[in-house]
Amino acid sequence: MKATRSFSRLHMRRGPVTRGQRAGFTLMETMVSVLICSVVLGTITSVFMAQHKSFYVGNAYIDLSREARTAMDWMARDIRWGSAVLSSHGGYNKSNTCVILDVPSIDRTTGDVIDVATKHDYIVYTQNGTNLLRVVVDPYELSRRTAETRTVARHIGALMFSSGGIGLGSIGSPGTINNLDITLTTRQTILSLNLSNTISTRIKLRNKG
Repeated sequence: MKATRSFSRLHMRRGPVTRGQRAGFTLMETMVSVLICSVVLGTITSVFMAQHKSFYVGNAYIDLSREARTAMDWMARDIRWGSAVLSSHGGYNKSNTCVILDVPSIDRTTGDVIDVATKHDYIVYTQNGTNLLRVVVDPYELSRRTAETRTVARHIGALMFSSGGIGLGSIGSPGTINNLDITLTTRQTILSLNLSNTISTRIKLRNKG
């Protein structure tokens, strides 16, 4: 009998269970949880978008740099082969953005220079007021070079041919030019950002001092 009374007292100390009582979140707790989740999700999204933008812009700048370097390599190769810079050829006139090269013809069969004095190919690099850099090749009939007009680069922001600090368009006797300086800028707008890359080089013409 005593044991039964002790158990009843212990049970009553734990407190009665109220009818309808249940565990759960209040409306305020739910709203706070939703707010915290929204802030966390917004932060993650912002970080992701920033990284994506940085990656996209970085790749665009690398492409601009590659395009500038490729265009410069093409021009440097042909200028090194050039015997002289000409004032005009085939409707093109030399200017600060246009260079006309007299290049020895290469025999398509033997691979040798045909005749330095009389057999020439003509190569023109020109921007002509657009963002395109084009090369025009007008070869001698037996040359292994092929006649063509081709776009070398598409994002040219600025191009400058000069020699000794003087723009090519202001040089009266281009045949006396020994070294040609080139400054090339590629430019593009990506995600409202203006990207540009500028490179320059000096190239000596063939057999010039």
